[in-house]
Amino acid sequence: MSEMPAAKPYTLEPGDKVTAVAVYTAQSLLIGELVTREAVRVSTWLRTLGLPDYAALYGVTMLRFLGTGEPQVLRLPELYFPMGQVIALHLAPPATDPLDYDPTEQNRKFELVSALAGPFRFDGSLRMPGHLTLTRQMELLRDPFTMLYDVAVSSAFQPMGVVQTSMVLLRPSAFTFAARKPA
Repeated sequence: MSEMPAAKPYTLEPGDKVTAVAVYTAQSLLIGELVTREAVRVSTWLRTLGLPDYAALYGVTMLRFLGTGEPQVLRLPELYFPMGQVIALHLAPPATDPLDYDPTEQNRKFELVSALAGPFRFDGSLRMPGHLTLTRQMELLRDPFTMLYDVAVSSAFQPMGVVQTSMVLLRPSAFTFAARKPA
């Protein structure tokens, strides 16, 4: 006898889509399904005007990093998280979006950085004007969210492992940045 798949805790309306995402807060990692309109590019969603105060994730695996011990793992059918606490978001691999910039654009460069917040480390490349130094770029950074590219996400805690993703949208004010040398 085969089991019927569990019913989803949401109903898609015409024009809706479901996207698997990883959402980071200062003390947790949430992996689940986000329901948005089809026209929304989820990898840049946090830059959208009119975001709700709380957003829903479905089929959630939550890693809560408390103290220095192993993270607490919770599996929840539905979770509402405060948007003001989100420090980073990316599509759950292997999903990808097309790049959010024109690679042939002149006078732009990438700087290797590590962005550190709580137990999380994001090693990637910051795209910036070619004439600026990293120091000057950080002084001028005013956007509430910025993108890192070709990112390896890790944690001080082993169970998370290393996650490779093409783009991560992060809240610069929640992170400490360090310049990195090419390998």
